Amino acid sequence: MSGQQAKQVVVAGSLSLAWRIGLAVLTARAAKADPVTAVLDLYQGQGQLLYSGKVVDVFRTTQEGFVRGHMRIAAAGAAARLGAAAARHHFTTATATADAGSSSAAEMHETHTSQSMQQPVGAVAAASTIGSAAAPDRQLMDSAGDHLVIEFQNENLVAKTATGKVLACVPDLICCLESSSGAAIGTEDIRYGLWLSVLVLPAHPLLRTPEALKVVGPAAFGYSEELGVRYEPVGKFPDIPTVHDQHLSK
Repeated sequence: MSGQQAKQVVVAGSLSLAWRIGLAVLTARAAKADPVTAVLDLYQGQGQLLYSGKVVDVFRTTQEGFVRGHMRIAAAGAAARLGAAAARHHFTTATATADAGSSSAAEMHETHTSQSMQQPVGAVAAASTIGSAAAPDRQLMDSAGDHLVIEFQNENLVAKTATGKVLACVPDLICCLESSSGAAIGTEDIRYGLWLSVLVLPAHPLLRTPEALKVVGPAAFGYSEELGVRYEPVGKFPDIPTVHDQHLSK
């Protein structure tokens, strides 16, 4: 790709923003500060911490070259109960599939037996205190109920409450960070037991135009307003100078 082509198709400042996010996380780690708060601070109050909790269920299936599925993240108090429920569902589904004599290598349901999910009360309590000092919006946490559901197609598309209310959707960025380190966790790396902080960060204005929403908005992935999914920006895109403007343009 030539420089001229890049200017025509690349969202300006993307690489600088990615670099600054990484720098914010590394700086926070070095200072023994909270990396999740550092990322939110970089976005100048325009992003939100939707939820913090433990991954209790992951479902993936490969369709038409895409990895599609969902994950459930539960707050500390609900994690063990929801994990056991997921295990029971997995056992029932696996039994029915075996009885039918069919299986699919392209489909994977990452749940554990209820026995493997049980932890001493002290372990659960300790785990709940690890990680982000940033406090999720209490109203969002309460509305999410027992757990948060994130649906994905290679990337995270929609974040919903336990009752199906949409809290965030594309093109805004739904980001899963490992709570204690701030490491970004992609959908391919989500697994049971991870403690995550889920952020929603504002999309660039170019991704919010009517033309762009046709290809990166919720409708482009099969989510319609009739299904209760309507894009509402989480906030304004922050005015963050590029590395070039800050260091090289003088």
